[in-house]
Amino acid sequence: MGHVSGVSRDQGTLFPERLDDLIGADSAVRVIDAYIDHLDLGELGFARMPAPEPGRPSYDPGDLLKLYLYGYMNRLRSSRDLEAACRRNIEVLWLVHRLRPCFKTIAAFRSEHGEALRGVCRSFVLFARRAGLLAGRVVAVDGSKFEADNAMERHCTRAEVEAELERLDQRIAAYLEGLDRADVIDAGDGDGGGDGEPSPEAVERALDALRERRAHVEQVHQDMQATGERARALTDGDSRKMRTGRGEWIIGYNVQLAVDGEHGLIVEHEVTTEANDRRQLVRGQRRYMTPACRTCAIKAQCTAGQYRQVTRHRHEAALEAMDERAHEDPYWMSLRRSTAEHPFATFKHAHQARRFLTRGLSRVRAEMALSVSAYNLKRMIRILGVETLLELIATLPRTARPA
Repeated sequence: MGHVSGVSRDQGTLFPERLDDLIGADSAVRVIDAYIDHLDLGELGFARMPAPEPGRPSYDPGDLLKLYLYGYMNRLRSSRDLEAACRRNIEVLWLVHRLRPCFKTIAAFRSEHGEALRGVCRSFVLFARRAGLLAGRVVAVDGSKFEADNAMERHCTRAEVEAELERLDQRIAAYLEGLDRADVIDAGDGDGGGDGEPSPEAVERALDALRERRAHVEQVHQDMQATGERARALTDGDSRKMRTGRGEWIIGYNVQLAVDGEHGLIVEHEVTTEANDRRQLVRGQRRYMTPACRTCAIKAQCTAGQYRQVTRHRHEAALEAMDERAHEDPYWMSLRRSTAEHPFATFKHAHQARRFLTRGLSRVRAEMALSVSAYNLKRMIRILGVETLLELIATLPRTARPA
């Protein structure tokens, strides 16, 4: 019995297939294309870079934004993977009109448009609200640690930096001693570099490398003294050493999410270098104190200092009420875990994005904004479907493109 046979690769056709015929009507790329075309990218902060004279014109920021959204929805986060997709992925070829930007152009777009990418993320939330997908009755907040592009070995404390400076000074002194010994040999019989001894030229090169290394370490030491840091990551200077929920230490960032309980869409997110989740509420705290402490009859029972400072959040009453509900009914804590932890599991396992690819807080925030945008869009497609979303997008006012 014969097998099912395909069409020969060498078969010619009178009318070649259109690329659009190869993209299904229910493909997510159609939603990405339609939605980005309705955004005012200039208003969000995207702009075409002026081309040199003479020179090649720049890429439309909309095309690169579409490429990134598609990539983050399909585990293609690196600029090189996206560059390869522009050459062999049919959906990407359709989405970016067969353009083939190089990986440097793709990477630069993400690095240079951090705030604009966060604006796109916010626009998705507004679109979800317009589509009736946000109820606002229950919002769960949680945090999770994500690894930075910084190995654990590339992290040091101030004491380790000082020890490294001392070690480098000793090695430099040893090489200088070797040069002095070589000068003595040259002044004597001129047999420098023999009997396994390095030549003066090799010693000079090694000495230059050590001095360059020491200058770098000294700069790190001065920066730590100026900022008061007790430890620093050497590859990504903005990242911090943090303990995960499993008790493991990583070099990374703390990602905070606020998730709507109706459909599990992310309504707000933040990336911070503060490892403690509870301290994320510090911005709403106020400190109170009074000079009456000095004459208070029970001051000794309250504080050993001159004054007693009382810290209270500006929404303390709401926080206390929430705490009471959580203790009275364990259901609320269970709901919080099931709502807020689902996006983290999706990022780290389904999207394979437990580690950031970029360095620096501003770029990491841009990367997280892309992840959140892709997550929300993918979830909206699952809830409403491609056809319904395209109809909703068609009702949005068509906005201007960047000039």
